[in-house]
Amino acid sequence: MSDPLTLTFGIELEFTCVFRRGAFDNAEPDLVPIEDEWDGHISAGHALQYYLNAANVPATGWEEPGEVALDAFAPHSRWLVKTDAINLTRGELKTLPDHYIDESIEISSRILSFTTNDWRGEIRTVLRVLARMEKKFGARFISNHTSGFHVHIGNNGGADMPFDTVKRIFQLHTAHERNIESLHASSRILAPDFRRSGNGFLLYAPLSFFHNSRDVRKSQANNIFHWLQRIEDMHSFEDMCMFFGGEYNRVTLNGHSSAVNFDNLWTDRNERLTHTVEFRQHIGTLDYAEIVAWVTFLAAFTHFCHVTSDVDFMGLLLRATDTNFTAAHLMRFIGCPPDIVQHYDYEGEGGIIGMLPQSPRSPAQDLLDLAAANDDEVTENTDLDAVKAVIGQKLTNGYYGFDRTLGLLPIGQKLLIEMLEHAYGKVSQEMFKIDDDEWDWGGKSQTRALVLEVLGEMLREYNPALGPKQPAIAKGIQRLA
Repeated sequence: MSDPLTLTFGIELEFTCVFRRGAFDNAEPDLVPIEDEWDGHISAGHALQYYLNAANVPATGWEEPGEVALDAFAPHSRWLVKTDAINLTRGELKTLPDHYIDESIEISSRILSFTTNDWRGEIRTVLRVLARMEKKFGARFISNHTSGFHVHIGNNGGADMPFDTVKRIFQLHTAHERNIESLHASSRILAPDFRRSGNGFLLYAPLSFFHNSRDVRKSQANNIFHWLQRIEDMHSFEDMCMFFGGEYNRVTLNGHSSAVNFDNLWTDRNERLTHTVEFRQHIGTLDYAEIVAWVTFLAAFTHFCHVTSDVDFMGLLLRATDTNFTAAHLMRFIGCPPDIVQHYDYEGEGGIIGMLPQSPRSPAQDLLDLAAANDDEVTENTDLDAVKAVIGQKLTNGYYGFDRTLGLLPIGQKLLIEMLEHAYGKVSQEMFKIDDDEWDWGGKSQTRALVLEVLGEMLREYNPALGPKQPAIAKGIQRLA
């Protein structure tokens, strides 16, 4: 599409630490409380920062006020440890021993590169620090359905993300929300999840929620290809971010409310831009394999959106209504490594596949019941049948923007190319020919929007019983002729 991307990323891990009050006191000669810290006790977050630095993972967040200048480090050059708003569930709280307390923590990584550093090794080191702290202090780090694992994907550590690439990310995630959701826990597939944070925001509503909330349900506009046309007609990051604004049921909405957040790309939304796309839907996890798999999937997803031809990209958008096209198919289409496909497709179904339960870690004796309660809830939340059931409900209700009984529109690659050529002729008022080996027309957004509009009209009138030459298809082709 344009100049090569140098993909970089950052991760945010949310979890709760359960420990005896005072467990970290006097653990190390130079680990001492800062001002107003836990009534003179060392917090879990402070101890975590200390042991990350001891493991040669640069970390900040728990220094004495004024000890470190605000501009002492380049932005996002260190891991940041801070307090969050994660909670133990009711089932976990029932098993919490009386002499234990819980502390909510979020750690945000420094900027990591897919090409210039050992990002897998660094993440593994962070998780090993957590495991060693559990063993040394009899603590337990808990992630559950109240916690999240967020990933920021960017370009070259803060350079601008190409607008057309971001638009494609928005479109592809919208088109294949069904397949992407099959990689998530069932609690993250609600439509939407109305869990609110303290300031009243939705936290990870799916993109379909925002499209549906702007259309009258079951209206002509409520159609997956019209949704994609709507995105194609956006011409700035402001357009994109404003789409997520407003209120819903007295809840303030913005990009941070969404499963995919674009607010870090527009100055009016965020004064300290990271120039990243934030993927917020994933449930909290401390499992190394799952973290690596999800980050790798998002990298392949972004790379595909940047480099693929318009014909191949539009062809993949067409597969949105094909319920036989699975997440495994999607991952292979966008170029995910085979081991990542295998990680998710662990039952070999090639269908809806779900997220793997977390790898077990041996808890302290006092916390056996708590660990068991957490494991039970995580297993239930990632159960394959539970994931299928929620996705099935959304399909049945038309929440993904199409009737599941319609199937794939009979538009092959040859016909799609002809539609794009004719649409370009309509837009430019002159004939346009393309090379058979490459489709590169400089981002003719109006042409793509016109084809998506026609596809939306076809889908609205399509009857799979009538075959490929039915009036709905013929009328759309005629419109472009």
